[in-house]
Amino acid sequence: ILARGGHCDYFARTTLKALATQYMRYGGWKAEMIRLHPRSTKLRHLVAPLFVISILVLGIVGIGWKPAWWLLLVEVVTYLICALLAGWQAAKRSNGGLAMILVMPLVFATIHLTWGSSFLIRLLSPSRK
Repeated sequence: ILARGGHCDYFARTTLKALATQYMRYGGWKAEMIRLHPRSTKLRHLVAPLFVISILVLGIVGIGWKPAWWLLLVEVVTYLICALLAGWQAAKRSNGGLAMILVMPLVFATIHLTWGSSFLIRLLSPSRK
């Protein structure tokens, strides 16, 4: 039987802390799902964890090899530019202003860094059987 007219309520988080808490749960549970069903892994599931790993690795490697810090700078600046552009598009669609454009990089970073970190932590921790 096909359901028609599905309904879903979404409640936007009002603080970065609440958003971070939400995405910490999402990342951790996605790691559990992939642990149980590894063939369900898609490239999009790995982007945020790889972003977190690249920041950590480039930061640490930069201690002994200074060009790694330049690569880290390029990565972070590229991320910031993309986040500002996405914020600009969102502000344009919703008639938001400059504040929306400037806050979006914080929102995106909160989502990606908490999701990616919790995914890695849960994936690398002992199984919860």
